[in-house]
Amino acid sequence: MLDRAALDDLYDVRLLLEPSAAARAAQYATAAEVTAMRALLEQMMPPLLGDTYEAYRGFAELDALFHNAIAEASRSPLIADTLRRFRAHTHGYRLYFRHGIASHAADEHRAVLDAICRNDPEAAASAMTAHLEASRSHLTSAYKA
Repeated sequence: MLDRAALDDLYDVRLLLEPSAAARAAQYATAAEVTAMRALLEQMMPPLLGDTYEAYRGFAELDALFHNAIAEASRSPLIADTLRRFRAHTHGYRLYFRHGIASHAADEHRAVLDAICRNDPEAAASAMTAHLEASRSHLTSAYKA
């Protein structure tokens, strides 16, 4: 598991890359990529019905795929590759089970995807920034518990 300083460092780097990836995806995503992102978002919902570690783990796996799909749609192989490399590090902390995190994240993902669908790069970047900041805040609270 990451310590608090490593978690903050990871989020600082994600905040440099992922809003840009979302903005680029809003410009370049194909209809097929948007359809795939929407399917991932819909798949995230059933695990939310269960309030168990296993349900959250399923959500976390779909979450990683959703973020990867956005990075791929950015048309920046460097961004996509860099974010893929982070998955090994982010998988562990995503498995921190906390009630309510998944439902908030699903709503935040929907905002990112809606901006991508509208071809609105600024809104996509803003929605991704809000999502990452909220995620950091939720996970940071685990260190205070």
